Amino acid sequence: MSPPTAQDVASAPTAAVTEEWYRHCPAKLARDALSGWRANGRWGSKCGFPVLYLGQPVNAVVIEAYRDLVDPIEEPVPPLAPRLLVTCSVDVDRVLDLTSASARWSVGLPPSHTVDVLT
Repeated sequence: MSPPTAQDVASAPTAAVTEEWYRHCPAKLARDALSGWRANGRWGSKCGFPVLYLGQPVNAVVIEAYRDLVDPIEEPVPPLAPRLLVTCSVDVDRVLDLTSASARWSVGLPPSHTVDVLT
Protein backbone atom coordinates (compact mmCIF):
# COMPACT_ATOMS: atom_id res chain seq x y z
CA MET A 1 0.00 0.00 0.00
CA SER A 2 1.47 3.32 -1.02
CA PRO A 3 1.07 6.33 1.27
CA PRO A 4 -2.08 8.34 0.60
CA THR A 5 -1.82 11.74 -1.00
CA ALA A 6 -3.49 14.89 0.27
CA GLN A 7 -5.97 14.46 -2.60
CA ASP A 8 -6.82 10.93 -1.35
CA VAL A 9 -7.64 12.29 2.09
CA ALA A 10 -9.55 15.29 0.68
CA SER A 11 -11.73 13.00 -1.44
CA ALA A 12 -12.54 10.60 1.41
CA PRO A 13 -16.09 10.68 2.76
CA THR A 14 -17.04 13.11 5.51
CA ALA A 15 -19.91 13.26 7.98
CA ALA A 16 -21.55 15.88 10.17
CA VAL A 17 -21.45 15.22 13.92
CA THR A 18 -23.84 17.02 16.25
CA GLU A 19 -24.01 14.97 19.44
CA GLU A 20 -22.81 14.69 22.98
CA TRP A 21 -19.63 12.67 23.51
CA TYR A 22 -17.86 11.69 26.72
CA ARG A 23 -14.45 11.12 28.22
CA HIS A 24 -12.97 10.26 31.58
CA CYS A 25 -9.92 11.89 33.08
CA PRO A 26 -8.23 12.38 36.44
CA ALA A 27 -10.02 15.00 38.55
CA LYS A 28 -6.72 16.85 39.01
CA LEU A 29 -6.75 17.55 35.25
CA ALA A 30 -10.28 19.00 35.24
CA ARG A 31 -9.12 22.39 33.97
CA ASP A 32 -7.53 20.77 30.89
CA ALA A 33 -10.09 17.98 30.37
CA LEU A 34 -10.90 19.16 26.83
CA SER A 35 -7.43 20.37 25.80
CA GLY A 36 -6.20 17.27 24.01
CA TRP A 37 -2.78 15.60 24.26
CA ARG A 38 0.18 15.59 21.92
CA ALA A 39 1.85 12.41 23.17
CA ASN A 40 1.28 9.09 24.90
CA GLY A 41 -2.01 8.44 23.13
CA ARG A 42 -3.24 5.87 20.69
CA TRP A 43 -3.03 8.25 17.73
CA GLY A 44 -1.03 11.24 18.94
CA SER A 45 2.69 11.94 18.92
CA LYS A 46 4.98 14.49 20.55
CA CYS A 47 5.46 16.34 17.28
CA GLY A 48 1.85 16.09 16.12
CA PHE A 49 -1.31 17.98 16.86
CA PRO A 50 -3.31 17.61 20.09
CA VAL A 51 -5.72 14.66 20.08
CA LEU A 52 -8.88 14.58 22.18
CA TYR A 53 -10.26 11.11 22.84
CA LEU A 54 -14.05 11.02 23.13
CA GLY A 55 -16.42 8.07 23.29
CA GLN A 56 -20.04 7.04 22.98
CA PRO A 57 -22.27 5.88 24.55
CA VAL A 58 -21.53 7.01 28.09
CA ASN A 59 -21.53 3.38 29.29
CA ALA A 60 -18.66 2.59 26.91
CA VAL A 61 -16.56 5.37 28.47
CA VAL A 62 -17.31 4.09 31.98
CA ILE A 63 -16.34 0.56 30.91
CA GLU A 64 -13.12 1.86 29.33
CA ALA A 65 -12.21 3.61 32.59
CA TYR A 66 -12.92 0.41 34.54
CA ARG A 67 -10.82 -1.72 32.15
CA ASP A 68 -7.97 0.79 32.25
CA LEU A 69 -7.94 1.43 36.00
CA VAL A 70 -9.48 -1.53 37.80
CA ASP A 71 -9.04 -4.62 35.63
CA PRO A 72 -5.21 -4.63 35.60
CA ILE A 73 -4.94 -6.42 38.93
CA GLU A 74 -1.82 -5.65 40.90
CA GLU A 75 -0.87 -6.67 44.39
CA PRO A 76 -1.37 -4.63 46.42
CA VAL A 77 -4.19 -2.85 44.59
CA PRO A 78 -3.09 0.76 43.99
CA PRO A 79 -5.44 3.46 45.26
CA LEU A 80 -7.66 5.01 42.63
CA ALA A 81 -7.54 8.78 42.38
CA PRO A 82 -10.80 10.67 41.85
CA ARG A 83 -11.91 10.84 38.19
CA LEU A 84 -14.27 12.95 36.16
CA LEU A 85 -16.79 11.95 33.53
CA VAL A 86 -16.82 14.89 31.12
CA THR A 87 -19.64 15.62 28.65
CA CYS A 88 -18.64 17.40 25.46
CA SER A 89 -21.09 18.84 22.92
CA VAL A 90 -19.70 18.31 19.42
CA ASP A 91 -21.02 20.23 16.41
CA VAL A 92 -18.83 19.93 13.32
CA ASP A 93 -19.75 19.82 9.64
CA ARG A 94 -16.94 17.80 8.06
CA VAL A 95 -15.31 14.98 10.00
CA LEU A 96 -13.38 12.36 8.09
CA ASP A 97 -15.75 9.37 8.06
CA LEU A 98 -13.67 6.23 8.50
CA THR A 99 -16.58 3.91 9.35
CA SER A 100 -16.24 1.90 6.14
CA ALA A 101 -13.30 -0.33 5.27
CA SER A 102 -13.01 1.28 1.82
CA ALA A 103 -12.72 4.77 3.34
CA ARG A 104 -10.00 3.60 5.76
CA TRP A 105 -8.13 1.92 2.92
CA SER A 106 -8.37 5.07 0.74
CA VAL A 107 -6.50 7.11 3.36
CA GLY A 108 -3.87 4.44 4.00
CA LEU A 109 -5.24 2.78 7.14
CA PRO A 110 -5.18 -0.99 6.66
CA PRO A 111 -7.04 -3.19 9.17
CA SER A 112 -3.83 -3.93 11.04
CA HIS A 113 -3.69 -0.24 12.06
CA THR A 114 -7.32 0.24 13.01
CA VAL A 115 -8.55 -2.99 14.58
CA ASP A 116 -7.76 -3.83 18.19
CA VAL A 117 -8.02 -7.56 18.74
CA LEU A 118 -8.52 -8.57 22.36
CA THR A 119 -7.06 -11.97 23.11
